[in-house]
This record gives sequence, C-alpha cells and structure tokens, in this order.
Amino acid sequence: MNQTTESAILQAAIKLFKEKGYKATTTNAIANEAGVTHAMLHYYYRTKEQIFLTVLDSYIKEMHEDFKVLMSPGKDAVQTLMEVTSRHFDFMEQYQGQIRILVEVAQESPEILERYREGFMRMAGKALKDHQARLDEAAARGEIAKVSITSLLIEMVMGNYATFALLPLSRVMLNMDAEAEKAFLEQRRRSLIETISNKLNI
Repeated sequence: MNQTTESAILQAAIKLFKEKGYKATTTNAIANEAGVTHAMLHYYYRTKEQIFLTVLDSYIKEMHEDFKVLMSPGKDAVQTLMEVTSRHFDFMEQYQGQIRILVEVAQESPEILERYREGFMRMAGKALKDHQARLDEAAARGEIAKVSITSLLIEMVMGNYATFALLPLSRVMLNMDAEAEKAFLEQRRRSLIETISNKLNI
C-alpha cells in the first residue's frame, strides 16, 4: 500500500468532512481533492464509512496515547484527572470541527458508531478500570469522595463539547475578538476543572 496516496486520501477526507460534513461529502469529491482516480480511492477504501472510521481511529489513538501517559500508574489519581480534563479541553479545541462531524454521524448514521463502539471500549476499558481502582483506593483513605470514573469523564466530555459547540454563537453574542476568545476559553477550562474538583470534594 502506497502510504503517500493513502495519506492524501485521508487528508482530503478530513478537509471535506470538516467543510461539508459527512453526509454531503462523496467519495468522488474525496478522490478529486486527493488527486487520485475514483478507482484508486476504492483500491484503498471500499466505502466512505471505511474512510471515516480510519480518520476517527487516528483521532482516538492520538487521544489514547496522550491519556495513557497522563494516567500512568505512578501518578496521583486526583492530579491525573485534572491533567486529563485540561488535555481533553486542548484536544477538543484542536479538533472542534471534526467533533461536529462525529455528532452529525451519531445523528444521521448511528449504526456506524455502534459498530465502532465495541473496539473503542476494548481499547479504553482497562485504563478506565485501573483508574477507577486508584480512585476507590483514594476514597478508602478518605482523600476524596467515592466517585465513578465514567461519570467524571461524561461530565468532562459534555462540558468541553458544550464550550466548543456553542463557540460560534458565543463569538457573535459576546462580540469577541481573538484576545477575548482566548480569555473566554481559558475561563471555561478553569471552570470545568473546578467542576471536576468539586465532584471529588477536594
């Protein structure tokens, strides 16, 4: 497999998914953007769904590698959660356009993500189980409240998503320039970290 051609196809797909959305992007358009024939695109990827899942894989793996370092066993469990919350905010900021595509797919073609879910949970399951055990140990020592790692992550993801999903509206309604937007996002980061901290009672 020619990695240069494959990369060109994936980069074209990322660009078009972000600009047009998943549904409106065709494999013909991706092939044209990548500078390859439609037959060549199908040599690498049979369907648009397969291209999308490959792109999604790259985002998930990047986030997983980041979080694997942050959640290493030797680190304090509470501090780890604060760092994960902050890093996830950075990730959402970096990929906010792509997150909108993910939401579109969840709404329009949920079966795609349902097929993906099992593999994702298999990848993330051990890390979640290990970190839950660390939180339970800290709770048993009286350092934090007893909490579910899943509920904390849901709070984190939903809080971060809301910030960036509503950012275009916030820009207009709050009349934000670049500096004001930067300050707004930093305030939102601090607020979410505080929310997670409060749930841990620290």
